[in-house]
Amino acid sequence: MLSRLRVVWNLVKQRYMWILAALLLTLFIESVSRGNWVETLTWSVTHLPLLLLNAALVACLLAVVALPTGHLRIAFWVVGAVTLVFGAVSGVKLKLMGRPFLPEDLAIAGEAVDVVNWGDVFSLSLVLGLVLFVVLGAVLLHKVEVLPRKVSWKERSILAGVAAVIMGILFLAPPGAAARVMAGEGAPWDQAHHVRTDGFLLSLADNVRFMLGGTGVSKPAMADVSDFLRSEPEPHTPAVPTEARKPNVVVVLSESLFDPTTLPGAKFSQDPLPFFHSLQANYSSGTMLSPEFAGGTANVELEVLTGLSMKFLPDGVLAYEKHISRPVDSLASIFAREGYPTTAISPWASWFFNSKNVYRNFGFDKFISIDFMKQEYNSPYLADHEVARNVIEESRKTPGPDFIFANTAENHYDYGLGKFRKMEIEVTGLSADSNGTLATYAQGCLYADRMLQELVSYYEASGEPTLIVFFGDHLPLLGKNYGIYKEAGYLQENDPEFINKIYHTPVVTWNNYLPKEKKDFAFGAQFLGPYILEQAKVPGTPVTKYLQDLSTRVKEVPARRFWDAWQIPAADMAQYEALQYDILQGEQKAYEGFKDRIVRTDFVLGLGKMTVEQVVRDNGGTTARVQGQHFPPTGTVLLNGKRVPTTWESEQAYVVQVPVELAAAAEWEVEVKVFDLQYPEEAVAETGKVKVAVEASASSPPTQPVRRRSGPQP
Repeated sequence: MLSRLRVVWNLVKQRYMWILAALLLTLFIESVSRGNWVETLTWSVTHLPLLLLNAALVACLLAVVALPTGHLRIAFWVVGAVTLVFGAVSGVKLKLMGRPFLPEDLAIAGEAVDVVNWGDVFSLSLVLGLVLFVVLGAVLLHKVEVLPRKVSWKERSILAGVAAVIMGILFLAPPGAAARVMAGEGAPWDQAHHVRTDGFLLSLADNVRFMLGGTGVSKPAMADVSDFLRSEPEPHTPAVPTEARKPNVVVVLSESLFDPTTLPGAKFSQDPLPFFHSLQANYSSGTMLSPEFAGGTANVELEVLTGLSMKFLPDGVLAYEKHISRPVDSLASIFAREGYPTTAISPWASWFFNSKNVYRNFGFDKFISIDFMKQEYNSPYLADHEVARNVIEESRKTPGPDFIFANTAENHYDYGLGKFRKMEIEVTGLSADSNGTLATYAQGCLYADRMLQELVSYYEASGEPTLIVFFGDHLPLLGKNYGIYKEAGYLQENDPEFINKIYHTPVVTWNNYLPKEKKDFAFGAQFLGPYILEQAKVPGTPVTKYLQDLSTRVKEVPARRFWDAWQIPAADMAQYEALQYDILQGEQKAYEGFKDRIVRTDFVLGLGKMTVEQVVRDNGGTTARVQGQHFPPTGTVLLNGKRVPTTWESEQAYVVQVPVELAAAAEWEVEVKVFDLQYPEEAVAETGKVKVAVEASASSPPTQPVRRRSGPQP
């Protein structure tokens, strides 16, 4: 018996470094994630069970990585390198945006790179901490001889098996269950609180599980939603339009729109939002509680277009990537059922945020992404003017009213000097760096303001009844840890009005068919849709009527932890959550009677379905005009499978340079393709190959765009 105990003791003595290595790595991961050693040590002492659970996760990772080679030292440095990088990125993101690193961030790595300030990532404290980690790790692993250089196959297989079982339990358990067992909170609904309370790796494990398998959404206790939907009262009858025809409805999400003139300590050489302010003074306007800060535009879109709430989904999740995989009724499908052509316009790629599939599931007829637009830039992002031009062109094409939803990108982060080719605004009153950053942001506001004026001017001159709703998706990222907001006196340390100041965005409306009036409003993003339907006098659905009634009792839906303080009725939230579960994961009883009329069978990506109709060659044979329909400025013509230089004349014609070997041919195989701007070998739209007889012409005047209704040119 004694000899067996001695064997066990020797085995433990030789392996205790495994435990110390896991603890050391856990502490350093927490330090870079939190950005503060004092907070790390305080958390370690006050949340010891959770520290040990996070260390157990590290030990499991070490065991799994050591399985192929049996070398703990190699496993330690591999696991350390990966986890510390993610921990450091999480710390910077938490400081800048109030949210830690999430697995979904990998889906938008390009945008994440834009947001991360690499000067903040490689701070002096972080570099010194990493040096200390390397030194301590080297001493523990390479200078202490009790650690065997290599673990046997039998032992490492057992350890890896145990590790797999532990990680399997963590992944199969309900969200946050493991943390709660160890006296944590397990709160994936609030990611910042989750990571600070339960530890970086444990919260990350929860979120990886959400991404790979489960949704992180539990079925609510509420019963059948159809009962309370049917019982909801009819909404207030909106004012009757002065025009007989239905109004155009143009909804614009303006990137990072915020009124910088509300920063007390900043002085601007000119108003960066002059037209916006003039509309505020004469038309209904107000604020909208956004679910996001400094990013997550698609999540704001979700709330506005569908009336669903991000507060019932894990904090930080990209809803478009994870939760919209079936038809979801939206403003687009509601207007479409009323006979409106419905168009989404975005200065981002069609694959970004899974937008192409989401907009189809939302019931849009058409989605025009950046791949189909003129490449007009004042900065690294597509100009707001080009988005406005597309809105006007799409509206002009149809004889009746349109529903158009557009978002912009020109004022996207970052706001460093040199972003814009031309600067028209100067800022004083703050530090030199802050003045420069704020001036850059204000210049972007000026371009957004001009876009709004361009839209209003067009529809005002056209005489068509029109409603324009122009709003910001989230506040901009201005300095580390809300630095410029604090420096300008807008935000105080531990400000009790933090949510109201940082998560409310401006909204302004304009119309030319209702009695002119100015009303101030404040509501959550999920209630903007019912408001739009009311103003447009378009019948809603049981869902929008429910939301409109809910908005009379609950103006805004904040994060769950604020429900009690904001006096949010628990019964209302239970109903609302049950409704959302029914729509996203349940039987969609809320859509009874129109479930099969949400998705449009003729959904198209681009200006319309491209067709090649005719080819006219000049007498010399060196150029030809390819004629057809719905040609975008970015299209490329292929003749007999070969790309040829292509010049866009209009949506009905390209002029191409003809290869010498085709100059005399009587027939060509013609194809038009639109290639992805970021992946130029991949086509996002194409006509297919069409054999066309080539006609000769002595002179072919340029084809002009078809104008199907009158109105000023954009």
